[in-house]
Amino acid sequence: MKKCFLLILSGLIGLYVQARPFIHNFDPSNSLVLITGVLRWEDPSLAPFNNRNRKDEELYKLLLQQGVPAANMIYLKDEEATLSNIQDAIKSLLEKSNSGSTFIFYYAGHGARAGNGPVSFTNYDYAADNMFGVNSITSAVNRYFKGKTLWLLADCCYSGALLNEAKTISNSGKSVIAFTSSSSCNISTGNWTFTQTLIDCLSGLTPGDRNHDGKITLNEMKAELFDAMKYREKQLSGTAFYNVSESTVFNILPVKTATAAVNPEYIYIQQENRFQPARVLGYNGNNVTGELYYYSDKVKVTVPLSKTKPIAFAEYPVGMNVQVEWKGKYYPAVIKENRSGFHYIQYTGFDDSWNEWVMYSRIKTGMNKPCSIEWNGQWYPGEVLQEKNGKYFVQYTGFGADWDEWVGRDRLKW
Repeated sequence: MKKCFLLILSGLIGLYVQARPFIHNFDPSNSLVLITGVLRWEDPSLAPFNNRNRKDEELYKLLLQQGVPAANMIYLKDEEATLSNIQDAIKSLLEKSNSGSTFIFYYAGHGARAGNGPVSFTNYDYAADNMFGVNSITSAVNRYFKGKTLWLLADCCYSGALLNEAKTISNSGKSVIAFTSSSSCNISTGNWTFTQTLIDCLSGLTPGDRNHDGKITLNEMKAELFDAMKYREKQLSGTAFYNVSESTVFNILPVKTATAAVNPEYIYIQQENRFQPARVLGYNGNNVTGELYYYSDKVKVTVPLSKTKPIAFAEYPVGMNVQVEWKGKYYPAVIKENRSGFHYIQYTGFDDSWNEWVMYSRIKTGMNKPCSIEWNGQWYPGEVLQEKNGKYFVQYTGFGADWDEWVGRDRLKW
């Protein structure tokens, strides 16, 4: 998960026909699982998280209930997750492996990166000379793991560093599945959205079955995670598969039967004076039922369609010079790449360690145009951020990004 910090040195991520579909010959009885969740730290400078309704614990219980032997699972929580305990847990689990074993690694907490150096997942007793480097996972796997398949999962800042480790591990012929809440160059959300979505797909919840065939594949999991992080958190998630087909079944519980097929869709649902992103669960006449996330809680709401609107984004072209917000200040940058609403930017005068993926809400183009915008019969002050194909992307003055939208010329006055 989670809001994280950046260490700056030197001035400065079937067929549903079986009772239990398995993933790439995944056998719960021959799986080895390490779940590490750190929501508070010995060092008071590391911001703690609320431990209400912990999803790391929920993931542990899910795998335990589905047949992974307790003797093959280690759950390190908060003060238990010291550097030595994490290292010992990895070694002890991997040493139990045989040729058919699956190793599942999961971490939630803070992620740290020193400049353009390696990423660390912060252990409870984290310090500059006492940190759990992500690359140590690869070293341990290469030395001790005799199995074939690994899942690498992380919900923290810079968690995409696991994607690089997945590639390195796969070079020995092992099958590796990696899902991360962020890229290797980005901080991460302070919510449990990533882990909740992971649990939902493993549990066979219907929205994850995007083509309604009674199974949730790796590719569907990838799409579900991407959308959840994009629409709920405005964050780019990470995925990598090596030596395994994207059509491999991922759910470990049967897919729940839906009363009606629901296409993958996120919308805004108005809650009081704000619009909240919601996963659509179904339509009924002029009403829609959606699922909201609040930190670690899922809430279903049914509202009239009049209380909803599309989630909209601006997308700026590669090569454009812009100003990008970082911790309340704006810095000159250039857009190097764009992907489905995300912009990979390079800050002018800073090395590549500062490059990151951002959405339009952190970008100023210098081409904003003041205007008045009509909404429900009233006019509000705002700005046009972008014009495209006869539509205008607008931002209302004094309102959050949840009110941003594309409008026609008839709703604007200059």
